[in-house]
Amino acid sequence: MPIFTPFTFIAPPIVTGGGGDADATAYLAEVVNQGGTVDATITSAVNTLFTDLKAAGIYSKLVVMYPFIGGVANAHSINALDPISGSAHYFIEWVGPWTHSSNGAQGNGSSTGANTWLENSVDFPTFADSGGNRHICVYTNADSGVTTFGYDWGGGAGFTNFMAVNYGGTSQYSGFGAYTSNSQTSNTGFYTGQITGSRQSNFKNGSEVGFNTGRSDQSTNHYMSIGCDNRITVPGFTVTEVTDKRYAFAAAGAALTTTENADYSTAVTTFQTALSRN
Repeated sequence: MPIFTPFTFIAPPIVTGGGGDADATAYLAEVVNQGGTVDATITSAVNTLFTDLKAAGIYSKLVVMYPFIGGVANAHSINALDPISGSAHYFIEWVGPWTHSSNGAQGNGSSTGANTWLENSVDFPTFADSGGNRHICVYTNADSGVTTFGYDWGGGAGFTNFMAVNYGGTSQYSGFGAYTSNSQTSNTGFYTGQITGSRQSNFKNGSEVGFNTGRSDQSTNHYMSIGCDNRITVPGFTVTEVTDKRYAFAAAGAALTTTENADYSTAVTTFQTALSRN
């Protein structure tokens, strides 16, 4: 009588490779290590993001980059440029009840914030040039309609090292001592604030939409936060002017040229489209 051999189910492997890019591979491996979910689509999208940013000369200008993949808080905490847990590696500390999903990280509009541990008076001058030229950016793909007030990046007192997209439902702001504003009614897309020489600029989807030339650069020894402003100096952290937006990408680093800003937007939008969360 033949011996019946039961069917053995073999689980598909977790894809952690970066498709040839070593930095993408390291980041994806840490996402899995932190409990995040990675598949072939995510792997391909991350690899393309890294290679596109490197080809455009942007990757080397970044100090932190958060692609927010993996679907859980710890995976969303990872600074993709230095994928190791801990504040020294800008591993985000989430404050309050954020909602984490495959679409990104979303604040509640009242009590949430994300401490990146990026100290604006120390870390920005290190990665920016000697003139203090730098940028901060987010890709936001949703909000819950709780509030139109709130900072998307913030680390200072009012107008210092911050960006606010659709603040009050009518304006986009960024500030590095002085501030720049322009009319804005959308909550979604790729937004950048930067300072270059005397020019402080707002960008949306790679195009400059507002600027001023009244430079008043200040860095005031605060940890930079995503989704709120932090107005207490190091080592403190507080949650002020909170957003309810959902973030699918955030980064900071040296200032970018006009061409680099356009390429930046293309790379990040391509990434979001590949993940069906644009």
